Amino acid sequence: MRRKAVLTAAAAALFALSASAGAASKPAVNDGLANNLPPEKAKAMQTEFLSAMAALKNHVNGTTALTDKQIEAHALTIDSTKEIFGYNDAIIKACFDLVSTYDDRIGPLWVARGDFNRKDAKFVDIARLFGWKPLNDFWYSTNVDFENGKPWSKHGTDIDQISLRLSQKAGCDLTGLLHFWGTPPRDAKALKAAVAASKLPASAKIYDTLVHYKSLVPKDNKAFRDFATKWWGKQPSSKGFTTERNHAQQWEKYDEKTAAAITSTVQEIIDLYFPNGRPVNQ
Repeated sequence: MRRKAVLTAAAAALFALSASAGAASKPAVNDGLANNLPPEKAKAMQTEFLSAMAALKNHVNGTTALTDKQIEAHALTIDSTKEIFGYNDAIIKACFDLVSTYDDRIGPLWVARGDFNRKDAKFVDIARLFGWKPLNDFWYSTNVDFENGKPWSKHGTDIDQISLRLSQKAGCDLTGLLHFWGTPPRDAKALKAAVAASKLPASAKIYDTLVHYKSLVPKDNKAFRDFATKWWGKQPSSKGFTTERNHAQQWEKYDEKTAAAITSTVQEIIDLYFPNGRPVNQ
């Protein structure tokens, strides 16, 4: 279990790139972070990152077995180089390779668990924006609940309870980010009241992230095809898995109206959770 958890943390870099795959070979998710790094430092960080990812891939493949301490060291290396996530195609490819290898050799890296399943890049955004501690504290707290006779059901726990607990561990209101990634509140009024009662402020980091994600929406069919081709390395196939099939379906249909509908939806989420615009103190 420990090895899988550490591998999950390492491979999670992939999902932080999910909204940036169409950005070619320039910084995307961390736009402004990697740009501010001296070229020499960025190159050194990339070398460390790719080395760690390769070692984990070889471990999963059974080529070179790693000890728990070695896996943990590689995970720490990946976490320490998060400024370059999305920096170029080599880094993006390494993330895809590790996850694909894990899926092929062991099984789905993030198996569906009720409302939270593999599509939930929300977890990685939380780690990217606020570090791993909020997630570590969240999962630790659920284990404490279990030991105290209050288990969290995989399928029955109220999603708003999970959203509130995650927000409490992050020290700010995460509901806008969770909504963006496909987990809107079931009882928005009650959750908003609970967030207020916990004195959890809105986050400028989340606001900036949502605004950035909106800017990444392909503007027309050509831009969408460029995005999909870079994502899959080829034209997406209707015979692929869910996401590839979805992209294949949009290959001909995606147009300016599609782009406008997507950007409008993202803006609605931004307006809902940030009615006063960008928070100034977070």
